[in-house]
Amino acid sequence: MAKISEYPNGLSNTQIATDNKPHFVYRSIQDLMKNALVGFTLLMMGIISTAHAQQICYSIADYENKVYKFNQSTGSVIDSKSLSSLSSPEASTLNLAGDTLWILNADELHYIPVSTTLSNYKISGSNISSQQISGSSGNMYCSDFDAMSVDKNGDIWAGSSSNNPCILVVLDRSTGNVKEDYFGSGVDYLVVDNSAYTSLRFDAMAFDPLTNELYANMNGLSQNYDYLFKINTTNGAMTLVRQFSEMSDVEGMGFDASGDLLVTTGANATNGSHDNKLWKIDLTTGVASEMFGVGGSDVETCDCVIGDPIPTVEISGTVFFDTNKDSTYTSVDHENTGITISLIRDVNTNGTYESGTDTVVTTTTTHADGSYYFRVEYGSGSERYLVQVDTSDLPDGATLNSDDILAVTVSNGEVSVENNNFGFESDILNAFSGFAYGDSDNDATFDSWEPLIAGVQVLLYEDNDCDGVIDSNDDILDSTIVGSDGKYIFLQNFDNQQSNMCYITAVDVSTLPTGSSLTTDNIETANFTSGGTEDANNNFGIWGGAIAALPVEWLYFDGRIVEQGIQLDWGTASEENNSHFVVQRSSENDVWEDLYEIAGAGNSVEVSQYTFTDNNPKIGANYYRIKQVDFDGQFEYSKVIMFDQRTGGDLGLNFYPNPAQNDLMINWEGRSPNSSVQLLDMSGKVLEQKDYAGSNNAYLSLNSYPNGIYFIRLETNTSVQTKKLVVKN
Repeated sequence: MAKISEYPNGLSNTQIATDNKPHFVYRSIQDLMKNALVGFTLLMMGIISTAHAQQICYSIADYENKVYKFNQSTGSVIDSKSLSSLSSPEASTLNLAGDTLWILNADELHYIPVSTTLSNYKISGSNISSQQISGSSGNMYCSDFDAMSVDKNGDIWAGSSSNNPCILVVLDRSTGNVKEDYFGSGVDYLVVDNSAYTSLRFDAMAFDPLTNELYANMNGLSQNYDYLFKINTTNGAMTLVRQFSEMSDVEGMGFDASGDLLVTTGANATNGSHDNKLWKIDLTTGVASEMFGVGGSDVETCDCVIGDPIPTVEISGTVFFDTNKDSTYTSVDHENTGITISLIRDVNTNGTYESGTDTVVTTTTTHADGSYYFRVEYGSGSERYLVQVDTSDLPDGATLNSDDILAVTVSNGEVSVENNNFGFESDILNAFSGFAYGDSDNDATFDSWEPLIAGVQVLLYEDNDCDGVIDSNDDILDSTIVGSDGKYIFLQNFDNQQSNMCYITAVDVSTLPTGSSLTTDNIETANFTSGGTEDANNNFGIWGGAIAALPVEWLYFDGRIVEQGIQLDWGTASEENNSHFVVQRSSENDVWEDLYEIAGAGNSVEVSQYTFTDNNPKIGANYYRIKQVDFDGQFEYSKVIMFDQRTGGDLGLNFYPNPAQNDLMINWEGRSPNSSVQLLDMSGKVLEQKDYAGSNNAYLSLNSYPNGIYFIRLETNTSVQTKKLVVKN
């Protein structure tokens, strides 16, 4: 091997060749792993060799500006060295051979030849911030990247530290800058679609060496929350796996050779005891398990030598309630969580379990979507396994419509049965199901375009007195962690000796994403009077934090009937990339017509107010909504409000004092059969509501509310009126 100093860009011929093609050849068995998910550690199963277990990893400590080399299984530091000619690096990645560590110092590419030294060198001419790059969001300059990883082809990917737009690029090792035209002619970057999570951006990422799927930790620009996503490197789509709830301030991410995802936390975790730690992530559930402390302070990166990935094969399946009893898993069936599945090595290869001869390799339980996964090391020839379901975990009264043990043969890298499913039947089981979703428009309604939320825990209670309230004597029957499909389901046996059976589901609010809250009630109820029925659509809406953050932060959308017609008023607290609003009207709340277009504020953190009067409303019901349109053509809708043109008038809403301190007196003109007075915060969330029949005055105590801006909203049968309130104690 030639010395590094013999080459102008600091790389030897051997390193260049290694970095421009994979160090390993993907075998046919690995090509079958496109949908593989890791549910356990092979090391703990005892089927990974010692050579693989003693992997070497690297991390960079920001506060000390040092690189650390450590043992992946024990965390013991092998070597360390201070970095030179760079400061505060926040992204790094190993090449496929594991002999070169690449580092981004904001907009400069450096490298460390770890096979010979821990000294770092800059790629001559690297200055990404001065390079104009082109793509779907136009020409731009990017000056900072917080995430890096190498894919199976040896290409170095980097994720920007910006959230608007959030982009991925591929770096050229020879120049240290962005590879041009990588994503097509004239396309130098890929825009990541973070429209449902607009406040999130890259802070760490890693390619799975077995599946080549890109995983990323996305977090807020200032808030301390972290989410695990899968990123589609073709179209930029984001798929939420889960918010990390066990720890925060995830800074580094990397896979090891067995397919385990490891992450490191920095020095700013919400819980200080979680600072500078190495964690292992279950890719199916997103659950993080603490391993040990990592050398240095404010650990920014995590990169392990992968070499040849351990050849493995997946054995997987689903446990499901076979509702139509056709012995086939279809979309009408219900998955079941928490069912124990055992993987057994069929020593005598006879397809049956024999105690004392066959050995249990490991066990797992089905996830929220009913799935289970085993990833086992494969050598050569034919290997025989058994997969067994624990029938005692099935709901009472359920019977399998298949054997409780399925035989699996692995030969030439292929599994004899691709989906090892277990179906069960019952005439007395009832299903209680729903979704956890990001309530993007904050209207407590699950719309088809709103994102699904993973990682939330849902509890099932037995409502003994059927009063719809969780009482001290109501027992918790079951619980589940919602998966990436956002769905939860509970199956319960109906007792024919009872006339009805009542249940309640509730969200454990401590598991909600950081900074978010429920827009719906935290209670969903079901009352079953017979077996074989389903109570669906028991959904929980979540809003706030990084969930479903919209380009426009709505303050209010209200209106009233005036002499000229129907006046609509709306306001925003902030706007991002907002081109314009379109006022739309419908008479049946289904077919909408455009009435008026008004320019938005573009990008603003100031309160903006808008108004429009419909001078020609239709006789009878008039429904209105606002369509908010971004500069790039994407759009969202406001809530829908309705006015009946057959009755109405100015409500004459007044309250005093304003600014208010302790008490607020409210009055309005007329005495509507039904009136509602609401106190709202700046986000439009209803803090308090009082309903009145035939009255035109109200009283609110403000003692428990901090100083700030609020709104009083009055709703009657015919109109709505909102006015700003200042609380100043």
